[in-house]
Amino acid sequence: MDDPKLWSEIGNAHVWILCGICFGLGAIGGFIQAIGAEPPIKLREEWWKRLLVGGVAAVAVLYVTDPDRSYEIIAGSLVAGFAGQALLAALAARLLLDTAQKRTAEAKQELRVKAEEAGDAKQELRARVEEMRTTARDRDTAIEAATLLLDEPVAMGGGALPSGGVAPASARIAAARGMLSAIRRTGGVA
Repeated sequence: MDDPKLWSEIGNAHVWILCGICFGLGAIGGFIQAIGAEPPIKLREEWWKRLLVGGVAAVAVLYVTDPDRSYEIIAGSLVAGFAGQALLAALAARLLLDTAQKRTAEAKQELRVKAEEAGDAKQELRARVEEMRTTARDRDTAIEAATLLLDEPVAMGGGALPSGGVAPASARIAAARGMLSAIRRTGGVA
């Protein structure tokens, strides 16, 4: 409510005069409707209600429409006053519809943003899964290399044993065992 244009329009005497004219013409329309009502209403009890509803309906129509000529204001106000309560109900329904459409558009926009965020999160998750797969493949490769190192027979001193077999080299076995224990401890490549 900090809009200077709004406050300048509210303070403008012409706006209030126009609203007063519309209210008066709408009240006349409401009175005409009360006179011709079927079944006839009790004018002594109901006439002031019809005047009030007709006047308010005419001012509401002035808000919704934007008349350019004086005869549009006069005719519109009289018709609005005659329609009175039905017109106010229709305007209220229109206002509710506009509000619902605005909220729906806002909700759709929020949903689009959430969907984009979910898509980004999905891409990030896929990248992390691929990174974990790569780490797991590297780990499996390291385990296989260490296992091969453990299983690989090496001749002691560069020659065969007297029994004709070969013995694993103790240095290579110790290195392979160290690699395996580091891999198991950290869950990754040592």
